[in-house]
Amino acid sequence: MASKFLTAAELKTIRESCGLTVPDFASLVGVDERTLRYWESGKTAPKTADIYDLLLGVNDRIEVCVAQAVQQVKAIIAAHGKPAEIALLRYRENADLWHYLPDWRPLPCTCHGAMLARTRSALADLHVATKIVYLDVPRYVAWLNGRADNSALRAEWAGLQ
Repeated sequence: MASKFLTAAELKTIRESCGLTVPDFASLVGVDERTLRYWESGKTAPKTADIYDLLLGVNDRIEVCVAQAVQQVKAIIAAHGKPAEIALLRYRENADLWHYLPDWRPLPCTCHGAMLARTRSALADLHVATKIVYLDVPRYVAWLNGRADNSALRAEWAGLQ
């Protein structure tokens, strides 16, 4: 990805749209929260484009996930017709997100939530109804009844909620 310097307003807007809080993003980039607040106010700016690249990378990752979800739903529609509703699974805790989706580490569950919101909007454009449900880990594990976890079973469980 080519380095791009963002305005202070762009930095804050993209950070917020990615579901990253000030503490989360400051931690990700290894700076004090006060420093990030200065960047977003325009008082100072990051000394390198790495900060911008990281944020734009998170945004791109979210967009790729949304595009993949839309393609999966389009394939379902092509094969079986439009479903009555698609269930999207949300994680309450970072530890749960990282356990079930380890490639999301170190991004917080709020970032994953932002991806779900964008996915819901994209699916609405296809006139596909969605619901977002929390993964209730104890209930899910009990429902598994000894079966090995996988994404298909999580999707099935979510659809039953």
